[in-house]
Amino acid sequence: IGNAQRDVRAACSMSKRYAGKNQAPYWYADHPQWDTFLGEADRGFFVLGCMDLETAFAVPHAAMKPLLSSLHTTTNKRGTTYWHIHLIEHDAGLAISVPKSTPLDLNQFQIALS
Repeated sequence: IGNAQRDVRAACSMSKRYAGKNQAPYWYADHPQWDTFLGEADRGFFVLGCMDLETAFAVPHAAMKPLLSSLHTTTNKRGTTYWHIHLIEHDAGLAISVPKSTPLDLNQFQIALS
């Protein structure tokens, strides 16, 4: 999604809640073409929706980009690699899990949907 001037862009992804043992409650994929698309705007946002919540998280590209090299990835049969975005619950709410580093707290990026 972008505006006519192409200076504000968003890539939106949704996740249902997962309730399995030792499983992140929300999971997303972030694709290289989305990263490129968001990086070409003055203000790019990776928007994470949670199907059972009345909020979403509009994470600025500038906050996401530094995390990508630390995230887990999958390479599919076509040779395309994408990043795994796992949200975890912590005292303050939800955060992006960053392996071997501090989670990125999402409260500052929360937007109400209702």
